[in-house]
Amino acid sequence: MNGGKNWDQISEDLTQYNPPVPANLDENTAKYGLASPRKGVIYAIAPSPLDANMIWVGTDDGWIHVTTDDGTKWKNVTPKQLTPWSKVGIIDASHFDKQTVYAAIDRHRLEDIKP
Repeated sequence: MNGGKNWDQISEDLTQYNPPVPANLDENTAKYGLASPRKGVIYAIAPSPLDANMIWVGTDDGWIHVTTDDGTKWKNVTPKQLTPWSKVGIIDASHFDKQTVYAAIDRHRLEDIKP
């Protein structure tokens, strides 16, 4: 409302609270190197070019949410295959179908480097 000078929270937290530690993480990092409780961040945002009230977000801890009412209510639409520690690095709302979003997922922290 004022160029970003002040911010108001418009919704609940859209990240995972304290997601489980992946099995591939070494014991010392798992025990001492992670802040506890851990919280993720919204890493990617994609407003719909077809609906001004629709926004898609992706988090660095593996969740995808969508709102159709300008951020008042959010729906978790994360595919079941997307696990914690999967970073939604890029998200792009379709220009042709407002129910479609494209996401690029970074899973290197899970030692998964497959495209």
